[in-house]
Amino acid sequence: MDVFGTIHTEDYVLTLEESEGNLFCHIKLRNWSTAVYKRMLVDLGQIRECVGVPLFCNIQRAEDFKIKLATMFGFMIIAQTDTTYLMELL
Repeated sequence: MDVFGTIHTEDYVLTLEESEGNLFCHIKLRNWSTAVYKRMLVDLGQIRECVGVPLFCNIQRAEDFKIKLATMFGFMIIAQTDTTYLMELL
């Protein structure tokens, strides 16, 4: 995967990577609060406006918090394996 762009804050790092023409969103969360959630919503909204294509993420099925977080931002499960969900933000 090639890095398309990154947003660094003290609370999280949001990275976009391109793979086979698709953009994947990766989030490394350092702190979590309602304020962090609201800032991430703004950042994701701006990214969606700039790129104009769907964003994807892969999450291990055992990572309940990450699945909940992704759904809070509007990602939906579109495919799955025994261990991983592929989610899309339209």
